[in-house]
Amino acid sequence: MKHAERWPTTVDAESVRSALDAAGVPVSLEQAEALAHHADLVLAANERMNLTAIKDVQEFVELHIVDSVAAVHEAVGGPEGPMVDIGTGGGYPGIPLAIVTGRPCVLLEATQKKAGFLEEVVETVGLPGVSVVNARAEEYADASLGLFSLAVVRGVGELATVVELAAPLLRVGGWLLAYKGRPTTDELDRGARAAKLCGMAIRSERRYELPSGHQRVAIVYEKIAEPTVRLPRRPGMAAKRPLG
Repeated sequence: MKHAERWPTTVDAESVRSALDAAGVPVSLEQAEALAHHADLVLAANERMNLTAIKDVQEFVELHIVDSVAAVHEAVGGPEGPMVDIGTGGGYPGIPLAIVTGRPCVLLEATQKKAGFLEEVVETVGLPGVSVVNARAEEYADASLGLFSLAVVRGVGELATVVELAAPLLRVGGWLLAYKGRPTTDELDRGARAAKLCGMAIRSERRYELPSGHQRVAIVYEKIAEPTVRLPRRPGMAAKRPLG
């Protein structure tokens, strides 16, 4: 991460640092500045593209930055190697995790306009280990089978869908870290059925609260074998007709 020049800021780096301290994830001032710079760019770009419905700065810090980094313990506990953020949108959780952990990261985004914005973020903030790919997960998997040690997914779809999207991108032994609110028992069961077909198995499930009281779950699946079904399926099938 290169040292960025000062920029006109809405999100205060010290506020970011304090919020992460309160969540039990201390970061350096340089890391906090990079996280704040990214957030400022998202908020500014949100006026011309749909990146987030959250416009209040304090709420943004908690529900995007803190929420992304709150599962850093799961991210660093997995196998070493590159990470992919599937359906990253404005760069959450991939960019905060890359900033905090130093892990190489591919931001996978299907919308060309958002992918172009993310390329600007990577260059402007100075994130040499982060790259952007403009493609759907199923299309990218055709050329990237087993390339990643960690996949992260936040706000993309139900567990059965995200398990299927992640499985072909992961090497055997790789982890999927899925961020959820409070999934129902039915969603968890569907996710487990899809995981079995995709060569995945649930490894851990940690429930926690953000400082404001928002409920979250970090669910980790491990790829323990190759899928018993042919993956990837056609784009869109994982959401339209989930395996679970």
